Amino acid sequence: MKLTGRIAGSSAPSSVVLVRLAVGLIFLSEGIQKFLFPGEIGSGRFAKIGLPSPELLGPLVGAF
Repeated sequence: MKLTGRIAGSSAPSSVVLVRLAVGLIFLSEGIQKFLFPGEIGSGRFAKIGLPSPELLGPLVGAF
């Protein structure tokens, strides 16, 4: 079955679909911000909290 058919043919209530879309948009916007503002939100923030290899981890998390 095609992906669009699986999404459009969901048996979930419409409220569940709306919540999934809202959460997806939040994750998308946060991921994009990690690329647009790497010093504040991406690798810079990861370096401030002490995560290893922040310059690699920031873009990786943003892309995921």
